[in-house]
Amino acid sequence: MAGSGDGWASLRERYTVWTAVIMSLVAFIAILAACFFRDMTTAEKIVTVLVSFVGTPLGYLFGYSTTKSAEVSAKEDMAALEKRMVSMAGAIESLRESQQMDARVISNLKLALEKEKALKRK
Repeated sequence: MAGSGDGWASLRERYTVWTAVIMSLVAFIAILAACFFRDMTTAEKIVTVLVSFVGTPLGYLFGYSTTKSAEVSAKEDMAALEKRMVSMAGAIESLRESQQMDARVISNLKLALEKEKALKRK
């Protein structure tokens, strides 16, 4: 999913956070009500049941966020490496062209030396 305008979370992450917050509030209110009526076994049952419902979205959120940030980081690294490869390929091509030009200059100099030697012999 694409990031939102403020850049901190996607729509999916926001829904996950709000779901976990609402479920946490419901669990907290239920625990407070059970404690208020001094029914600790009910409070423990509520905690046991609701922890899994609260933990699941939070676990998903933290796992998803970590994976997503690693994916973004890997994509940025790949883009940087591709830019480096392009610049290195350009440098290698430039080096090849200069080597070819050097080879032509050397061959031209050899021809000129041979002609000069031939003229000196005459």
